[in-house]
Amino acid sequence: MKSTLKKSNIKFDPLKHHGLHTLRHTLATRLLENHIPLQTIADILGHMSVNSTNEYTKVDIEGLRQCAINPQEVFAND
Repeated sequence: MKSTLKKSNIKFDPLKHHGLHTLRHTLATRLLENHIPLQTIADILGHMSVNSTNEYTKVDIEGLRQCAINPQEVFAND
């Protein structure tokens, strides 16, 4: 994988492992970005449980922004 990344001029951290999992992770990330349900992503990746797919939710920055809590609103009633 590293040699292919190098030939493609794709920047990557040479100290990190890059294998086929990298492609699976990229696929899952792109599906999440396109609002594909987590269960569908789990099915595509062949996961037996959607819990195995939860690892990819941490890369959904836009989705995480929608879940953000405004601390001022939380403590407004104190």
